[in-house]
Order: sequence, then C-alpha cells, then structure tokens
Amino acid sequence: MLRIALPLILILSLCSSCSLKKGPPSKMALIFDADMDVNDLYTLYLLSRSPLVQLMGVTISGAHNYYFDQAGSHVESILDLAHKNSTAVSSLPSTTFCSSSLNPAWINLGDDFSKYHLPVSPNKPLNTTGTELMRHLLEASSEKVSILCCGPLNNVANLITTYPQLLSKIEKIVVLAGSLHTLETLTLPRDPYWEQASSYATYFDPCAARIVFASGIPITLVPLSILTLVNNTPEVFSRYAPTANNPGAAFVLQALQSHFQPDSILSFCTFWDPIGMMTLIRADLVTLKDTFIDILLEGKDDFGHIIEVPRATDVDISKPPIDTAPLHQTGYPVKLCTSINADLFYQSLFGMIND
Repeated sequence: MLRIALPLILILSLCSSCSLKKGPPSKMALIFDADMDVNDLYTLYLLSRSPLVQLMGVTISGAHNYYFDQAGSHVESILDLAHKNSTAVSSLPSTTFCSSSLNPAWINLGDDFSKYHLPVSPNKPLNTTGTELMRHLLEASSEKVSILCCGPLNNVANLITTYPQLLSKIEKIVVLAGSLHTLETLTLPRDPYWEQASSYATYFDPCAARIVFASGIPITLVPLSILTLVNNTPEVFSRYAPTANNPGAAFVLQALQSHFQPDSILSFCTFWDPIGMMTLIRADLVTLKDTFIDILLEGKDDFGHIIEVPRATDVDISKPPIDTAPLHQTGYPVKLCTSINADLFYQSLFGMIND
C-alpha cells in the first residue's frame, strides 16, 4: 500500500507545483482607434486600467472633423488620470479615400468638454498619423495585436493599403458601425440624426470601410441596434454605480451621468464603446453570429450604410422571394454582435470603474 501511496503523493505534488507556477493570463495587446468623444474617453480610461489589456497605443481617427483638433490633448488628460502617461498617442490625421463631402449635422451636437475639468497633461501626443503609429506598434510587437475601432476607419484602411505585410500581426478588429436592425426596429423619434449617427464610422469614409472589411482580417461588428438591450438611465446608474474612489473614476461616472437624455443619440450611444470593449475582454457577455455585410457607396440616403448580405446558401429556393431584388453574391464576412447579457454587462462595466 505504501508503494502505491508514495508515487501518488509525488504525482499530486508535481501537479500542484505546476499549477502554482501558472501565472496570470497574458494581457491582450490592443490599439484603441477612435475620434474621442466623451464615450470614447471614458472607455479609454477603463481599457487603460484593465488588468486584461496591454494598451499599446491610442490613434485618433478622422480628418479634422468632429473632435479631431482637441482629441490628442484630451487623450493625454485621460491617460494622466489613469497613470498611463507612457502610452503612445497620435495627433496627425491620416488621408481619406472617398470621404463624404458633408459632415453630419449631428456632430455639432457633441459634448462640452469644459464641464469635465480634465487635467492638463504634461505629455503631448506624438507628431505622427494614426496609421504610422499603428505601423510602429505592430512592427515592435512580439505578439498579435487587436484593434478596437470606435470611429472612422481611415487609419486602419491606410495601414492595410500601405503596409500589407503587417496584416498577419493583427489578431482581430472590432468595429462599431451600422444599425442593421438585427434585434428590432430602431427609432429615436425626437432625434432626426440617429440614422446618420449609426453609420458615422462608415459614412465618413465608406471606401476606407470597404478596404477594412475586405482585408481578410477577422472582424467583429457591433451595430447600434445592440444598444436596445442596455440603457444608460438614472435607474441603472443608481443600482450598479459605485462611489468614485479616485479622480479617474469620478470622470467616468460624470460622463455617464451627463448623458441621461431620453431619446437623444448621445444618451443612446453611451454604452456602444464599452460593448465593443467587452467583446474583447468579456466575450462571454455577448452573442456573435457569422454573417456577411457590404458597404453602400451609392445613393444620397444610403451612402456609407452597412447592409447584411444574404448568401446563396442562406436562401430557401423552395419559397418565393419576398421581393424582386437580385440576390447579392458579394459581401464580407464578419462576426455580428446580436445580443448581450445586460445584467452581467452592467456588473462588469461598473465593476471596472474603481479598479
């Protein structure tokens, strides 16, 4: 009996020793690419503080529109709050491909940053484009890098076309764009700009968006319609929000509270960025489906919009078609976010604020 027991004890001891040597899970290498409205900034703070993320750099998307001219300094302020001042930040715009000649009217309804009293960071953003910063970070990385895109896609499109040899260094891209109505009919009756806002990331430069979706890089698409399942309301805030224990957490909570505006696109979009973040660090909270999409490049009303494209194998030929429109044979594969566990999302998001 002793002969059997001793080897067994030795094996168990070795297994225990092996388990103790296992360190914490490796961090996800990430580039955050956005035009830096307030929702982008509070998400940036959470990403930079997350123990699951190695935030390699922050790139400003767009081209002298929306918040671009002040975005770099705002990003540095947030990184100062997060004590992540060494994170690289771009400041120059990348070129566009077929940019819309008109900026959406709703961009003039943006946030007033003065009310947040952001600290003035001693650091200045780098005198480089988002594309060049991405190139540098990818070349320097020993592992694959994911990219979270919460704005126009011209930085990534320029990277793909200028440095195609680096595509293999990209793990995946998460894109926030489109309404797609995958859950239910989506309307904001008091806000005439919600439909343009839903497609802003692709409307700004639909040719750039097509380049990104056609690149072959794995892409997760988070449409606006997912936001019908979560709500930024005083009731949700009261139930889940902690008391801030540091200035950065106070900024996040103030940003959330500032968007308690019923039927407003600013309020409705409050949780869009964090859902994109959760698809990367808490994939168990969301449901994804494989589908195909396309970017419309024609039509005054449809320019820049995303449509879901049926494939020949998706159509039951035994049933008559719903309309006479020809079946699309093109399209780009994506994983489409179609659902989220709201309660676990709130717990996870608000639980990150004081970390």
